Amino acid sequence: DEILVEPIPEVFELLKNNVEIIVVLGPGNINKKSIRKLEKSSQLDIKIYENVDDMASLISSADLAITSAGRTVTELIAMRTPGLVMCQNVKELTHTHASPIHGVINLGLGINLSPEVLSNHIKTLMDDYKLRDFLFRKMKVISKKRSNLKFFYLILKKFKEKNENIRCI
Repeated sequence: DEILVEPIPEVFELLKNNVEIIVVLGPGNINKKSIRKLEKSSQLDIKIYENVDDMASLISSADLAITSAGRTVTELIAMRTPGLVMCQNVKELTHTHASPIHGVINLGLGINLSPEVLSNHIKTLMDDYKLRDFLFRKMKVISKKRSNLKFFYLILKKFKEKNENIRCI
């Protein structure tokens, strides 16, 4: 959603870090044109992807992810990638998986966050090893408890057995 992407350049300019920013646009995103303009107008290293087939590779290569409170949170937990959640709407505030108990930090409604507040949270998560370790351990515990994740790994194992030449992440 544009609400989540629009403040990103200002946020990273406040951090004054040389970082690569990857934005993944979902199929239902109605603001693709304005987000693409952001990519062209910013001085930052922003790459925008659509129709991503291998989200796991992007997530596993990330040091930090910023997302809404949807399915991506479950992917972050499974990949044990530190994440900040900015809810797109009031309904997402009720999603219990987007919480520190599950290893992610929920910042509430994204529209209510200033670039300064978001940049402070990013800096804290990037710099605080103990916090990252705490979140990692929470993700590890919760991902072992999720029956759908066990089911997914069973399917993946069977798939690998039948398709030895195909690389799976």
